[in-house]
Amino acid sequence: MQLIQQDPPGSFGLRFTAGQVVGEALPALCDPATRRRRVAELLETVGLPASPAERRPAEMSGGQRQRVAIAQALAPGPELPVRDEPVSAPDV
Repeated sequence: MQLIQQDPPGSFGLRFTAGQVVGEALPALCDPATRRRRVAELLETVGLPASPAERRPAEMSGGQRQRVAIAQALAPGPELPVRDEPVSAPDV
């Protein structure tokens, strides 16, 4: 089970890029090339192109930040992702 935070800026450091935020949730044994590929796949899964991976969450819209938080929650491969508040500002 993995929690998807309601408040993305509060759940990850705004100094990091979106790729770093998602990548830190991947298993530590991933090599850098695999990590970059998996981050791009996760961002695509939530409807973001790979280009936001280099942007900081503060430079993104609220919906984009929310999608980064969803990608971060999906990174470890949970069987059940759980939203903090499922009806509060749901994103596609």
